[in-house]
Amino acid sequence: MSEKNLYLYKIEPTRPEMLTVGGTPEEDAIMGEHFAYLKAKTEDGTIFLAGPSFRANGSGMGITIFEAEDDAAAEAFMNGDPAVQKGVMQAEWLHFRLSLLGNIDPSHPINDLRTK
Repeated sequence: MSEKNLYLYKIEPTRPEMLTVGGTPEEDAIMGEHFAYLKAKTEDGTIFLAGPSFRANGSGMGITIFEAEDDAAAEAFMNGDPAVQKGVMQAEWLHFRLSLLGNIDPSHPINDLRTK
């Protein structure tokens, strides 16, 4: 089996007001599909971490660190996201190299921040 590579996947809304004003019912439904897609990829071991980030003005982006066989598989992962497929999010992937990784104790409060 070939060695897998790490990638960073960044998404931003194609309609920035989605974050500052709110999503339309259609956007909200698609973002639900997006969440389910990422959750399934987390459960199958593809994704190491995922979540949104926010700026003081309310804008932001989502980031995901994931593993893939090669660049084509990273591209397929990105294009498989319903939010990208349906044009709600614009996306790009980049190669990612892990330089530091903390030892997070399972009882650390950061674990309380996980979406259940």
